Amino acid sequence: MKPSASAASHPLATPRASAGGELVIDRHTRRVYRHGQPLAVGVRAFELLAALVGAEGRVLSADELRRQVWEDKSVGDNNLRVQLTLLRRVLGAEAIVHHRGRGYQLALPIQEQDSADGSPAPALPVAQVDDLPESPWPLVGRERCLDEIALRLAQHQRVTLLGPAGVGKSGLALAAARAVVGAGGAPVWWIHLAPLRDGLQLASALRSALQLDISGPLSLDRVSAALGEREGLLVLDACEHLLSLVTAFCDRLLRVAPHVRVLATTRKSLRSAGEQVLLVPTLELPDDLPQTPLPLVRASSACQLFEMRVRSADPRFRLTPVNAPVVAEICRRLDGNPLALVLAASRVPSVGLLDLRDSLDQRLTWVRPAVDDDERHQSLHAALDSSHALLRAAEQRLLWVVSVFDGAFGLDDARAVAHADPALDRVSLVDAMATLVEHGLVEVDGDSLLGADSARARYTLHESVRLFARDLLQRSGRLDDVLRAHGHQLLAQLKDRAADRPGPGRPEAVRRQHASVQRVIAWASAADPLLALRLCALCATPWRRMGLHALARQLARPLLSQPVEPAQVSARIELLLALCAVDAELEDAPAVLADATDALALLAGHPDAWQRAQALGWRAQAWALDGHLALACEGLAEAVPLWRETGDERGLSQALQQQGGALLLAGRSEEARAALQEALMLCRAARERSHGEDDWGMMQIHEQLGELELGAGHISLAAEHLERAALLARRAPNHFRLARTLALLGHVYLRLGEREQAAVCVAEGIDIALRQGFARLLADNAHVLSGVLMAANQPVRALAASRYAERQRERLGMLCAPVVQELVDAVAVQVLTAIPARQRRAAEAQAELVTLEELRDWAGEVAGLPASVPQAH
Repeated sequence: MKPSASAASHPLATPRASAGGELVIDRHTRRVYRHGQPLAVGVRAFELLAALVGAEGRVLSADELRRQVWEDKSVGDNNLRVQLTLLRRVLGAEAIVHHRGRGYQLALPIQEQDSADGSPAPALPVAQVDDLPESPWPLVGRERCLDEIALRLAQHQRVTLLGPAGVGKSGLALAAARAVVGAGGAPVWWIHLAPLRDGLQLASALRSALQLDISGPLSLDRVSAALGEREGLLVLDACEHLLSLVTAFCDRLLRVAPHVRVLATTRKSLRSAGEQVLLVPTLELPDDLPQTPLPLVRASSACQLFEMRVRSADPRFRLTPVNAPVVAEICRRLDGNPLALVLAASRVPSVGLLDLRDSLDQRLTWVRPAVDDDERHQSLHAALDSSHALLRAAEQRLLWVVSVFDGAFGLDDARAVAHADPALDRVSLVDAMATLVEHGLVEVDGDSLLGADSARARYTLHESVRLFARDLLQRSGRLDDVLRAHGHQLLAQLKDRAADRPGPGRPEAVRRQHASVQRVIAWASAADPLLALRLCALCATPWRRMGLHALARQLARPLLSQPVEPAQVSARIELLLALCAVDAELEDAPAVLADATDALALLAGHPDAWQRAQALGWRAQAWALDGHLALACEGLAEAVPLWRETGDERGLSQALQQQGGALLLAGRSEEARAALQEALMLCRAARERSHGEDDWGMMQIHEQLGELELGAGHISLAAEHLERAALLARRAPNHFRLARTLALLGHVYLRLGEREQAAVCVAEGIDIALRQGFARLLADNAHVLSGVLMAANQPVRALAASRYAERQRERLGMLCAPVVQELVDAVAVQVLTAIPARQRRAAEAQAELVTLEELRDWAGEVAGLPASVPQAH
């Protein structure tokens, strides 16, 4: 229907019109009716309709509509088009005409009423169906929550769904409300509070939704009184910004309308009388495994939602064994938050899974079209910003400073970094932290509720909250101060307080603070190099023990490449010495030698017997790795007396262990035995004093004593030492020592005639060495495997394993331990005898093509283990 040319002839030319037409708009109650039935028109769509009605038939440009509907907010054409589409769905496709290049025009007669002065509204029949929002997406993984809501509503009048932004409170409330409708129970009324700003708007929305006949001034008290004996479920969605008004209204209802139950959704508890709080959790995540298997991913409700939303945009997508670990990682990093998952899933068809994973740090900028009236759900930034706005200034600043923690933290940790912000000096951090927990911005470990001495409160931030708060901290100009305070707090936490000398940090503490340490070192490498050096030196040994050799080198090398400042000398020496052990386990003799030499050069101007003894020991170790055994023995002969002078039994034990290893390689078995036995005695004494903390040293000594006894032909004694070393290596854990011990144990079991047990050892040893990149240990285990295969009457495979090990040693220029060399020689003779001359050339050619995976599978076959499954990369 085309509008008339004259504005005066338009149905809305007069201020008030009769209510007898098909469509009626009531500006005061903000409702639209067709034949007396309320239409589902959202708040933003209503504003758009009101603007078009007010134009009285004129064409309004897009800019003019945006100014009227969104005021001074910066919105794009997409927002306007979305709301126009929603309005056309309700009013009809021809209701709004688009004039290209000019704008939009209302082409439908709508009659207007105004009940603001208390005059009676037209008689409207009670709706035959409940006015609930549409829910286009089914809930995923919320069955238990829905059951709990139903149980609480059956027993209580006030139930509050509490949770952080985007966790799905509204969706749960809507599903619960629809369940009540489906059960044929009492009426259900839904009110979305997000666009409301005061008590009058809330009262008006309540009157409209509940179709109350209230004459005279409108107020929440009059709305409560008008409910009287009515019975039904009132759902109040998004209450947090009108908390005091909603709480007072609910308390009033409890007295005057006892048959009205209230289901509220909020980011902060209402604290109303009789309130039952139900915390809405994030969706279930799969276990954090390096390669999460497909069944675990499919069982996760977070991954189910992600898959469903991606497939809605591109049906070609499906979960597979290859992409399942990537999907699991994405969902874990998004903390199972439904809003974050939906935003991420919408990007997969355009960027793919891997690029999505790599761009997760930009998640706050992801935006989706405004599909409803709640602009808080258009992006994670908008959702978190609306929660942040509900906090007081001190609570906001506390959230900013604790964002520097990448893992769990306690109140003492928060106090340590809060001192960097003068604005928090007089703030009760306990009260402020409690508010952050209540708002769902910080999570508290449930174990702290048990009250045990060992279960003091530990807090964490979801990754999205951390990114949001850290950005605000940077904008505040306090990021450097807080990171510096965090760095010094980490130094105090990680240091082994029992050590008299500088030494490694406590492995369990470093493991807990792993991500935070990396972040602080990355920042401090430019902003505070001394702090970075001290932290890296403290963590290098624990990283080595955790198998993170590459990480230790990656963080340490750039720091050591910077110019030497006088104040940094001691910290540089500590880092160089810690790095020697890392490089030694990687068989990088040149790097060990370079680090030890640099440390000795720095010590020339800063004499320290303890550090000099360490540097001499590592230089000798580098010579041993490089095959210069005479130099190595001489160097250790110089280091050991120096350790005796220091009185450091732990350091002396390490030097004796190094000396024993070098003497063993040099074939001086009795001297090696004496050194290793003294080292073991010192280690046992230190272990008794430190309650097991020196297991690391004992593990290495048992391993070398096992190798010594194996070479001496004392097989049972060798097995005893090596089994003890393997036990300690697993407990530590120490991947390098375990892989080496397994090779030696495989040799022992082979000598004992236990072929299958030997195969089990080398299969695991090859797997560990392959994963960690230990080149020499791959060769050691491959050599022992050749003996196992020969014992299993597989000479061609034995030849292949032996050739692989030889190539490894030749490529790296590594020595072969005497006991291993004896096995190599014996297998070579057996292979030549077992393979006929006419088949030997073909066997040699096959041996050149063998892969590590084949070696591992061959060992598994002999051991009776299942074949390895290829990993998805």
